[in-house]
Amino acid sequence: MIQARLAIQRVARRLWSSLDIHALRGRLRRVNRRARNHLVGSLAPLVIRMWMRTLRIRWSGDGIQRKPQASGGRIYVLWHEKLLVFVDSHRNIEARMLISSHGDGEMLARIGSRFGFKPMRGSSTRGGTRALREFLRDARSGFDYGLTPDGPRGPRHEFKSGAIYFASRSGLPIVPTTVSYSKCHRLRTWDQFII
Repeated sequence: MIQARLAIQRVARRLWSSLDIHALRGRLRRVNRRARNHLVGSLAPLVIRMWMRTLRIRWSGDGIQRKPQASGGRIYVLWHEKLLVFVDSHRNIEARMLISSHGDGEMLARIGSRFGFKPMRGSSTRGGTRALREFLRDARSGFDYGLTPDGPRGPRHEFKSGAIYFASRSGLPIVPTTVSYSKCHRLRTWDQFII
């Protein structure tokens, strides 16, 4: 009985020592991220639509339409922190949206898809060249594009060159876009995301 117990302990020690805890933690993080992305990607559109019904929106500016429609090819740029309102207000116009290839980008891609956007994956730090080629191939199709020039990780309000390069290569105009709130809540993130 004691020898059997010792043999089991030896086998358990060998198994435990052969386990790579870091690899196991990495796999667990990936599973958790996938589950979170799926859950948030499914529930967020409903929450955003309910939240948008609580807002009073006033449109102002030359050429602004109350019900945005596809305009035949423009590049809308807005700061990353102000993205939420535009996801709903510009839904179902089949605009192309540049979304980070990082793990959190999958969640945003799912949300964007549910609002009728076509997510194109890439960023300044990962997959940007591939995304730019896809944008340029698609530019002649007459769709609008949404870019956050300070994303995916900042610095906040620093206009990176991607939108300007895309506009110069595609011939599409850049339309600076913004939103302001009389009262809002800012998250404690790099961009101080506005809710």
